[in-house]
Amino acid sequence: MKVRNIRDNDRVALCIPVRRYPVGPPFAVQFQGRGEVLRIDDPEIAGLLRAGRLKRITAHGELEDPASRILKVTPGPRVATYGLGVPLHELLRDPTQGSRSVRMA
Repeated sequence: MKVRNIRDNDRVALCIPVRRYPVGPPFAVQFQGRGEVLRIDDPEIAGLLRAGRLKRITAHGELEDPASRILKVTPGPRVATYGLGVPLHELLRDPTQGSRSVRMA
């Protein structure tokens, strides 16, 4: 389903939760970008696999399935965060002030 959706419309958005403390609101990194569906034998993916750079995401047998695909996301110019870089006492005092935004070069 995701592969078909990205082939139809390559605009994607990601929200990556980041747990730093056992209390308080969950932190996150969010961005929009362009998605690209790549085969496991794509030269870029094959090179990353040989170098061991994808071990953390391919350690559960995903590479054994010939139908497996890799979704490559190229981020857009803006990355938004919540909670990261904000002192915990400030965040707990006023959770609405935890948002930050960075423009990438």
